[in-house]
This record gives sequence, C-alpha cells and structure tokens, in this order.
Amino acid sequence: MAKDEDVIENKEGKGSKGAILLVIILIVGIGLGFGSAYFMVSSSKKEEPKVIAIPDSLEDGTPNYEKVLLENIAVNPISKNTKRMRVLACSFAFDIKPLIKGTEEFEKKRLQITDKVITYLSSREVSFLKDPKAKKIIKKEILFRINKELKDSKIINLYFTQYILQ
Repeated sequence: MAKDEDVIENKEGKGSKGAILLVIILIVGIGLGFGSAYFMVSSSKKEEPKVIAIPDSLEDGTPNYEKVLLENIAVNPISKNTKRMRVLACSFAFDIKPLIKGTEEFEKKRLQITDKVITYLSSREVSFLKDPKAKKIIKKEILFRINKELKDSKIINLYFTQYILQ
C-alpha cells in the first residue's frame, strides 16, 4: 500500500509541475502577443509631413526661387486595344525655392525625381495622356510626388517645355 501512495504522490507532483509550466508558457505567450501588438501599432504611426515656410522673395525683393530643368523623359504609356507602341516624350521646367538650397537638393535627388515622373507617366493610359485637360492633372500629380521627395525645398510651379505623344 505504501507503494501505491508513493505512485499517487509522484503523479500529483508531475501534474502540478506541468500545470505550472503551462501557466508560465501562457503568461509569456500573452505578454509576447501584447508586446508585439504594441510595437506594431506604435511603429505604424505615420509622421506628419513637415511644413516648410519659405518666403516668396528675399529681403531686397528678388524672387526666392529659381528654375530647374528635367529634360528628355520618354515613356511607353499603357496602350489598350492596339498593337502599336506609343511613346510620350516630354520635358519640364520647375520653379523651386529657396534659392540655391532648392536647386542643390533637386540635383542630389534628380534620379529619384526622374524615376517618380517616369513611373507616374508610364502608368497612365494613352487615352488619358491625349486629353488636353489631363495636363492639369499631370501637373498636380507630378508636383505632389516631387514635393513628397523633397525635404528642405519646394516646387512651386511646373511647366511643360516639351510634350509629344506618338
């Protein structure tokens, strides 16, 4: 009988250790879950865009912007219902402010800016690009995309210096 009691005590001891281990695993798992959720939520908060107040003119009254060029952009826009390849060739001039600093930042990011313009234009359909009203939309979209890329300067005007769709 003593052996039976020892066996029962051993079974109870193993069972309580297993229960404690299970509780510890559950607590750690729940903690990790909450910690991961908190980290995901806190890291996904978007930064507010930085608003830059750049005066339009300098103290002496001269304009606080200058022109920069983005030339010889050629893209193959989306052509539906045709086997013919279409090409859009265009160039732009921008007014960027502030003086010197704006041009320096534009030049440093010229490749990224060119990529954004090409990506946008090549994603448009030919029927959209042929529409004369589309140029206003294109201007707004390109201005938005470039200004998003620039941190210390701002494009204030965009001019088409070439726009040929063949």
